Amino acid sequence: EMRLKENQPDEYARFEAKRAVARQAHNKDMSPWRMKLLAEFDSEVVRLPMLRDFFQLPDFWQWDASENPYPFKSTT
Repeated sequence: EMRLKENQPDEYARFEAKRAVARQAHNKDMSPWRMKLLAEFDSEVVRLPMLRDFFQLPDFWQWDASENPYPFKSTT
């Protein structure tokens, strides 16, 4: 994430702007499940998948299969 922020500051700013719009949408509805989602919105669990999707990055297993000369084996 830090490399993306440093190497692609304009795109990273677009990512942050998109998240700001999503955050505002969640703020409009204060139902209990929306409040829980908003509380977790900036956590890595929520933010990093959004970052991966926005920048069209591979998930770990895709990256491992294409880049790691000694790939892990999935148990699924």
